[in-house]
Amino acid sequence: MTTRETATSPDGTTIAFERVGDGPVLLLLDGAFNTRASAAGLARLLADDFTVVTVDRRGRGDSDDAGALEVEAGFRLADTSDREAAVAREVADVRAVIDAVGGTAMLYGHSSGGALALETAAALPYETRVAAYEPPYSPDGGGQNPTPAAVDAALAAGDRDTAAALFLGNVGMDVDAARSQPWWQGMVGLAPTLPYEYALTDDAPPERLVGAEGPALLLVGGDSSPWMVAAVSAAAARLPHAVTQTVPGQGHAVQDDVVAPLLRAFFLRR
Repeated sequence: MTTRETATSPDGTTIAFERVGDGPVLLLLDGAFNTRASAAGLARLLADDFTVVTVDRRGRGDSDDAGALEVEAGFRLADTSDREAAVAREVADVRAVIDAVGGTAMLYGHSSGGALALETAAALPYETRVAAYEPPYSPDGGGQNPTPAAVDAALAAGDRDTAAALFLGNVGMDVDAARSQPWWQGMVGLAPTLPYEYALTDDAPPERLVGAEGPALLLVGGDSSPWMVAAVSAAAARLPHAVTQTVPGQGHAVQDDVVAPLLRAFFLRR
């Protein structure tokens, strides 16, 4: 049985979450175009051992976005200070949820949610276990991806469809095929959150991740691209106590029943 709850971030944003199960708190964070519903299956698989908290990141699902980056005058993903402010907002959101569920939590994130989990672990005032599956950093750094500027321009023009298409095309999806799917309009509706994705990952893993002083598990699919392997290795190199593990037969869309036992073993390890 799950119930919708909310926490209030320092800037006034309402962050919606659910919790299920019993045990130490494990908070799940998903990546682009996902809501807390995306992690519901994984949460059920882990609920016998953990109080599992699934979160609508700001601007998704039942969470609002008091910042609304795409309408802020002057916001540019190319500006380092703007990127850092965007990351800081999401970290503050996660910390608000942690406070609401008891003040401490372990963290797992998939894709950009993995990057957010690592950022949050580095910012917490206590050591905690953190796991991330394929945080999609640009391992050579520099924010050289030209797509964020085009996404900025599309959102500024109110063209969410083009913003979503640019992002998905950049990660190798067949956009024409995606547009014919019934879920396409849902993704278009979430396009204003894309600046948060780029703020978290369109560069090398930041040096501040050294602040994540607890045990860290970095997972990468055995069928994933060399670029993703390099991104995970770069993230692990920033963390003081990280181990990497390859998950055979998996790509970026890792199956819940495959990753759940790996997470259970890691988070219950003493």
